[in-house]
Amino acid sequence: MSEDSLESAIDNYMGADEALAEGYISSARRKLFIIIIMAVLAVFIAIFSMTVNSRNLNFFEVLDVIIDHLNGATYDVHTKEWLDDTFIWENALPRMLFTLIAGIGLAIAGASMQSLMNNPLADPYTVGVSSGACLGLALAIIFGLSLNYGDGLAIISISFLFALLPMAAVVLLSPRTRSSPSTLILAGVAMSYLFSSINTLILSTVDNETLSNIYIWQTGTLGSANWGVLPIVLFFVTAGSAVVLYLSKQLNLLALGDASATSLGVDPDNLRIICLVAIAVIVGAIVGCAGVIGFIGLVTPHMVRMLMGSDNRFVIPAASCLAILLMLLADIGCRLFSSYDDIPIGAALSLIGAPIFLYLILRKNSNVW
Repeated sequence: MSEDSLESAIDNYMGADEALAEGYISSARRKLFIIIIMAVLAVFIAIFSMTVNSRNLNFFEVLDVIIDHLNGATYDVHTKEWLDDTFIWENALPRMLFTLIAGIGLAIAGASMQSLMNNPLADPYTVGVSSGACLGLALAIIFGLSLNYGDGLAIISISFLFALLPMAAVVLLSPRTRSSPSTLILAGVAMSYLFSSINTLILSTVDNETLSNIYIWQTGTLGSANWGVLPIVLFFVTAGSAVVLYLSKQLNLLALGDASATSLGVDPDNLRIICLVAIAVIVGAIVGCAGVIGFIGLVTPHMVRMLMGSDNRFVIPAASCLAILLMLLADIGCRLFSSYDDIPIGAALSLIGAPIFLYLILRKNSNVW
């Protein structure tokens, strides 16, 4: 090859490399812009959600109440200002903040579980976390604790601990199953059926009032959100999410297959175990407080992947923003069409999520996987 030909080939290679880099940067900027737009919209909807209440406060009045409270304003008891302040700070604000935390946690857990298992049907409850939490709640209520008489924190703690039991069983079984995605899913399904069957047997022996209380919680409710449980849920969701976000690049490599991921320096077995523990911590804390909130962790990662591809560094934050929007809108809908807590948010989200998921199946794009 002549010197001129060699220089021409080098120039062409460098030009293609620069074009590829510019294309990636442009794509990354577009994805970041979409995430920022969704985040701003989520903040707006979050504040708006607090206007749907019995106090008939508008958007700016809610902001005024929050700002005045932060500035230390005090009011005479039972005045309108005192009632507005009490309602926003003791009911609406912790409920809204928990909705944000739960949406972020379920979206992160769902997106990482799907990447972990390389399976679009995986969701945060794949390893049986919800079944364990439901069993813990049923046992707590049967043995005398009540969600309505100051025992909420104790019940949430018990539910959280029981939520970790199926995950612990799956992790202990993983060395025997070589931690392959299919066997982990099957082990999770087995744990889910086991804990669900125990839960069903126990519920068949309780009275109607107890059964009603357990049923409402298990279908997903935001009524138990308060300042007492909020820091605990925030701590566990933040801790688990930080682990998943730190490992997001390695999760991308699992899409290439275990052999390819291993050749690139990733240990698939250890990665799956670490992520499973992190996911169980996230979901256990949320389910322990609010019950089973379905479809968010399953649908939002799908919708985001169709929009911006499968890179978890973008999918996870985008799915979190979208999950917040869907949960806030569902909560607003529940309160508009019924009293404050009559319609469980888990049921409302399932009603919304099922048609969306069917649409995504019909529009399935294999390129995102």
